Amino acid sequence: MVEAAPYKLLIVDDHALVRSGMRVVLEDRANISAIDEASNGERAVDMAARQHYDLVLMDMNLPGMNGLEASERIIGYLPDVRIIMVTGQVDAALSRSFAKAGIAGYISKDSNADEIKNAVQRVINGNAHMSPDVAQRVAIDMMHGEL
Repeated sequence: MVEAAPYKLLIVDDHALVRSGMRVVLEDRANISAIDEASNGERAVDMAARQHYDLVLMDMNLPGMNGLEASERIIGYLPDVRIIMVTGQVDAALSRSFAKAGIAGYISKDSNADEIKNAVQRVINGNAHMSPDVAQRVAIDMMHGEL
């Protein structure tokens, strides 16, 4: 697989341990030029308004502004940004909202390090991505006419 050009990453989660864990998982990737962190949606939007990010890993459940609203605002500042929503809530209806908002990936917080790396690589290369548990939930909901 061809590596994308170096890109700048923003990790947004209200839990410092989650941000640190994602940083550790991703910081050894040769194609990441910088990793920044934000602890809430408002801070993430402010950072995106002042500097360019190529990829954002966004927690859905943030205090104040939720991840979906923050993502929509960030896309307003950075139309070419790629966003992966990271959430403990696997919900087929949410996946539809994410797609409408222009979010490229949806992974659950149950994802392991390899899944996170795979999602980042796929999304930064211009593809959409859903972690397997999310894809399975969406497929089940579609079969039952719930989506």
